[in-house]
Amino acid sequence: MTDKSIETKISQSTENAIEHLTTWAGDGAAQLSRKLDHLKGNALDKVVVTAKTVEQDVDQGLNQYNEKVQELADQIPGSFSKKAARYPWVTISISLIIGLLLGLILKPTHRSLETL
Repeated sequence: MTDKSIETKISQSTENAIEHLTTWAGDGAAQLSRKLDHLKGNALDKVVVTAKTVEQDVDQGLNQYNEKVQELADQIPGSFSKKAARYPWVTISISLIIGLLLGLILKPTHRSLETL
């Protein structure tokens, strides 16, 4: 074998190796991309289902809360529920005041660092 034929074979082998390596890397990247797209689709589906479930649970909880509050408002004498519906800003103000008072009553007292 001559030096020229050895160089040609080495060159052809190198080109073949590069071509095979490029094809292998491209196939691997395509497979990885398909798997990532599949995982992304599954994750998105699960997020949508979870969001719908949470929304339904919150709606159900709020409906139950509203029913109980309406029952309590109906039990207060003087047609309180009708007045509350007619003047919502008064109802909100009274609720805030009651909440503030409850917070002050139920809040644990803070001790200063000097008394420790």
